[in-house]
Amino acid sequence: MKQLIVTLAIFPVLLLFLLQIPLSQVNYSRAGLVKDFALAMEIQAEKEGYFSESNLSAVKSGIAAKFNIDPEDVLIEAAPTEYSQRKFKSPFYSPANLLHYKLTVPVERLVAGGGYYGIGAADNRGVIVVERYLQSEVLAP
Repeated sequence: MKQLIVTLAIFPVLLLFLLQIPLSQVNYSRAGLVKDFALAMEIQAEKEGYFSESNLSAVKSGIAAKFNIDPEDVLIEAAPTEYSQRKFKSPFYSPANLLHYKLTVPVERLVAGGGYYGIGAADNRGVIVVERYLQSEVLAP
């Protein structure tokens, strides 16, 4: 009887470990998906020399559709965002010639069974952040 009681007490804890593995895989695939969207945004920005509004909105709506979240929750800090401020390719390195962006996407569940461990819904959240600097491929006029 003692072994049955111990088994019943330990079983939920062991079950949560088994549930954490698929959740971790889902979160890793989400991070990979965000990186894929960021790469597509990078390629377009390198071609244009700036981050166009259509490019940024396409990334926001694409991520929001895949993650089932509101597009306003996807934060993109990008510079430059106007055609008049676009950057040109330079044969020499200069920080002034770099394009910069920071893509932040919220993730709702990080730990399976967070309530069992005493982790509230507000604490069982995180963000996926992709931040990069890149050089424009637009030739100077």
